[in-house]
Amino acid sequence: MTGRLPRWCSAKDVILEMLHRHGVAGAVNRIIEYHGPGLATLTAMDRHVIANMGAELRATTSVAPAEETVRDFLRSQGREGDFTALAADSPSSTCTRR
Repeated sequence: MTGRLPRWCSAKDVILEMLHRHGVAGAVNRIIEYHGPGLATLTAMDRHVIANMGAELRATTSVAPAEETVRDFLRSQGREGDFTALAADSPSSTCTRR
């Protein structure tokens, strides 16, 4: 993900664009991993909406890095101890579909 969402766009619009590009079966038997500098502009709730709606693409699951935005959200909920930092794999280590 790059940039930031334009005014009047929401996290739901990210999934609607994915559906537009890939169709309702665009992620069958796949895991969608969101990454990139644009992710830093999204709140924890935005990330939740995007990951939750991955089912609309029929993805097996959706994931995104867990970093300071997620830590801050968990802290605000009194759950900072539940935080585990997770980062996306580098592009050179990605798997190919078999």
